[in-house]
Formats: sequence, structure tokens, C-alpha cells
Amino acid sequence: MKTKIAIIALFVSLLSFPFLAVNAAEEENKGTVFVSAEENITGNLFAVSENVIVDGIVGGDLIVAANYITVTGRIEGDIIAIGQNINIEGEVGGNVRVIGSNININSSISRNLNAFGSQITIGNEARVGWDVTIGGVAATIRGNIIGSLDSYSQKTFIAGKVGKNVRVKVLNEESDGLIIDKNAVINGNLDYQSKEELDLKANNNVSGEITWKNLNVTKKSSFLNWLWGTAFSFLSILFIGLFFVFIATRLSRRFIKEAKNKTGKAFLWGGLFTLIILPLALVLTFTIIGIPLSIILISLWLAGLFIGKTIAALILGDFIFTKILKKEKIHLFWILLTGTLILALLLSIPWLGRIINLVAIWLGLGSVLSYATNKPKNI
Repeated sequence: MKTKIAIIALFVSLLSFPFLAVNAAEEENKGTVFVSAEENITGNLFAVSENVIVDGIVGGDLIVAANYITVTGRIEGDIIAIGQNINIEGEVGGNVRVIGSNININSSISRNLNAFGSQITIGNEARVGWDVTIGGVAATIRGNIIGSLDSYSQKTFIAGKVGKNVRVKVLNEESDGLIIDKNAVINGNLDYQSKEELDLKANNNVSGEITWKNLNVTKKSSFLNWLWGTAFSFLSILFIGLFFVFIATRLSRRFIKEAKNKTGKAFLWGGLFTLIILPLALVLTFTIIGIPLSIILISLWLAGLFIGKTIAALILGDFIFTKILKKEKIHLFWILLTGTLILALLLSIPWLGRIINLVAIWLGLGSVLSYATNKPKNI
């Protein structure tokens, strides 16, 4: 139940990003946003940049999006962050809700920690006053959690102290899906779900009972199925989009403009690419010379599907800000985030979502191909 609440809380926090952007982030922030150790910011800090470094004090919430995020100062309120690499070492007076590829937490957090990403590490110096909810590929817990721990990961390694119960869902058929180190301390029950029972009965680190349940994904509620599916769609588009926002910013703006000015042509290019490339690649597999080319074409086709949806999210976000909200000067990240949220929700609609998915790919990928054919020297 706590896992569901934590995911909903994080999702709601992300939903609030675009509305905060309208009032607080209308300027293009580039390079590095740096708050020195001598600075004391009263109120909230909103930042979108390639790098965000906070060594000073923020009197309110810290809401940031960047490739690299480092916090060594004190944050009086909450931290809400999205980035590739997130490193939090400073003291946090509220909650920490982060999404990233590599997340390192080595700080004192007064309330809850919600972290979702590929690699999540709660270091030796970390202390979380309330509960921790994490989800990802690999999670390592070495710090002190006063409350409970919920982990939804392929691999969970616990070497720290947990004051209450631990609940783990092991999304891995291997025996190392859940490891309890000899130095770990769990002052409550250990409840874990996996496809096969793990050898944990002889573990003396758990004060309470150790309970295993078979992980049967077919028994999950329809709401959780929808939530996880939507979250996966959202994150996959968002992480690819970070490249276009921070690395290929100018090209992204031009792709959006291409979709605006040549919508029909974009749809045509996108449709032709998706309908012709895959059959052509399959035909080439029957020839010895064509096999390497076939592999290349299939790889390009698959990459085009992801890129198409990402660019479509940017186009949708731009439409919302410029046409509906009447905002012209807005950072590309807010455009991406807004478009990704809306697109992920639209894609989750039964049956209609498949049509929207196809339209999004054709429009997004088509705008890239249309621009490339007209401006080859810029690619």
C-alpha cells in the first residue's frame, strides 16, 4: 500500500512541474546553475540546466531538472529532481522524490525518500527519518532508515539498518535478487515476493518473521498495471528526451518548427519510414549480402520508434504552452515534461492509445526526416 502511495505522490509531484514552470521558469537556463556555500536562498529554487550544484542553503523546496545534479548544502523543504546523475549529500528538512539513471543518497533526510531509476545507492552516511520507497534495476542500502523500506527492483542489497519492516519485490529469477549482508539490521519483518523462494531462513539479521510469497504478475490489480505501464512509458520517453533537451537543443527546436510548418509532409515521411523499412529489412535477410544491412535497418527502425515518440512529446508540449497557455519563452525541458506526461496518459487509453502511438511516431519521426531531407548540412 505504501509503495502505491509513494508512486502516486511522485507522479503528482511530476504533474505539478509544468504548472510551476509557467510561473517560475520562463527563461532559458544553460550551462551550470551554482549556489555557493555562502548563499542563502529564501523560498523555493527552480532550476533547469545542464548541471545544477547546490552547496548553499535553500529555505524552501528545491525543484530541478538537469543531466547532473549535486546537492551538498541544506534544503529546508523537499527535493524534487529529474536527471541522469543525481547526488544528494546535504541535509534535507522534508521529503526527497527523485527520478534518474544513477542516484546516490548520502545525506540526512527528515521525512520520506522516493527514488526511481537504474542504479540507486543509499550510502553509509545516509539517514532517512521516515520511510523509503525505491524502484529500479539495482538498489543498494547501506545507511540508516528509521522507518520501513519498500523495494521494487531486480536486485536489492541491504547492508544498513532498517527500523521497521522491509518489503521487497524481486524482479529477477536469479538467486542474487535479494541479498542481506551480515552487517545489516532489520528491526521488523521481512516480506519479499519473488518467482522462487530464496535461501534467507537462516538469516539472523531480521528481528521479525521472514515471509515469502510467489510473485505472480497476473494477480496485480488493474490500477497497478495501468500505473506501472504509464510510468514506464513516461520514463522511457523522458530519459531519451533529456538528450534532445540538453545536448541537441537547437535541433529539437527545429524539429518542432518543422512539424508546425509541414505537418502533412512530416506524417508522410514518418508513415513511409515505419511501413517500408521493416519489410525491406526482412526481405534482405534472405540474401547473404543483405543480412548486415538488414540488421542495420532493423536497428534504425527500432530507434526511430523511440525517437519519434520523444519528438512527438516535444511537439505536444510546445502546442500546450504556445497555443493553450500562451507562453512563448519557456525552457525546452518544461515542454518535454508536459508533453511526455500528456502523451504517456494518452498512450495508456485502451485501443485508442495504439492509434495515438502510431500517430505520435509518424509525426515525431516524420518531422526529423522532413528536416533532414531539407537541411542535410545541419544534421
